[in-house]
Amino acid sequence: MGTRALTTGPSPTSPKDKTWPGTLAVVSVAFLLGLLAGRASHPAEQGALPSPELRPSPVTPAPTPPPEAPPQTAPAPTPADPPANATEPDEPPPPVQRRWRAPDDLRELLAECRKSGQILCSPTQNYLEEELAARLTRSPSLARTFLDALRGEEEEEMIDTLWRALAYGWDDATDNGQSPGPEWPSTLSLIRREMLDILTSDSNPLRRDAAVSTLGWFRAEEALPALRHAAEFDPDPSVRSSALGQLTRFPGESCTRLIAERALADPHEGVRKSAVRSLEWIPGLGAFETEAMVKLFQSDPNGATGNAAIRTVLGQDAVESRTRAMTAIEGELLHPSGRIEPAQLVALAMQVPRREALEFLHRHENDPSIGGLVHDHLAAFDRGEVPEPWIRHFKRRLEAARGVLEEHR
Repeated sequence: MGTRALTTGPSPTSPKDKTWPGTLAVVSVAFLLGLLAGRASHPAEQGALPSPELRPSPVTPAPTPPPEAPPQTAPAPTPADPPANATEPDEPPPPVQRRWRAPDDLRELLAECRKSGQILCSPTQNYLEEELAARLTRSPSLARTFLDALRGEEEEEMIDTLWRALAYGWDDATDNGQSPGPEWPSTLSLIRREMLDILTSDSNPLRRDAAVSTLGWFRAEEALPALRHAAEFDPDPSVRSSALGQLTRFPGESCTRLIAERALADPHEGVRKSAVRSLEWIPGLGAFETEAMVKLFQSDPNGATGNAAIRTVLGQDAVESRTRAMTAIEGELLHPSGRIEPAQLVALAMQVPRREALEFLHRHENDPSIGGLVHDHLAAFDRGEVPEPWIRHFKRRLEAARGVLEEHR
């Protein structure tokens, strides 16, 4: 068999066979011209063959971007909508979550909390109070650091945190009747001495207020003269109000009388109201305090202070005090001043025990101004219903009793 039988290409005698050499020559020349043109446009690359990644694919050539199009860049991420693949930089934990390395770290901790504003958040503030108190319970010597930090503070939240940490640290050290460590007697003396100095000499009312609260918390008898002076003469109403409240922690007729006097004489309405509310925690008011509360009611029966004053007397354990208050209410009914509605007077009278309330209702059963209200209340008693003011009275008395038990635990 000849070799021609093994040929797979077209026959040399066909027309296509005759034109194939010319077509190949034309394609070769075009390719060489294109290669020379490309090398001329990139003189830096003359003499180098194109890299494999730059060579066009034999199947699907890569599209060439327009020369005038700007390079595509990813949009910058915004804080509100970060890209999915973006990684946040490592940030230090919030200052309140750090564990101290030394007592001096307290200053750094407080500075960071103040700078970040985290202390303005109540949960953070509570966490910091508990953290500081726990540290103080284990290391009472930290009290000096706390006191120094308090003297340099200006923000109310930070000052409150520091004095509460001092108070709670002592409470935790004596919790469940356990005996505090040997360092605590000197620590208590230091706290009382420093707070007394702050109360009498510091120009910042926020720090004086904190000193009042701390001295009252520890029942520092040596600070009682300074507390009485602050309740009467401190230039800031908030400090006077706090001092009046803390005086209730010191049993004695002199403190109770001073509170009643300030309820009558303080020029600030808020301080007078605070004095009245402070007397609610004292179960046995004397004749002077009772008359002071009645005078407040008679001077402004519909005002918040006068109303709170008569409720304080109505909630007393002594029958004589309640009788004096009922007399003042009935006097307003018989000789109305027009400053308080009869319905409010009847509601006040319902703050006393059941027997006294029924006696009042029967005395005024035929009173034309309140007859309808009286019959409504009598019907409620007959049906076994307890008026809402009666419930509020017992809730207030229960809260007062719990407060007294807590203070003397």
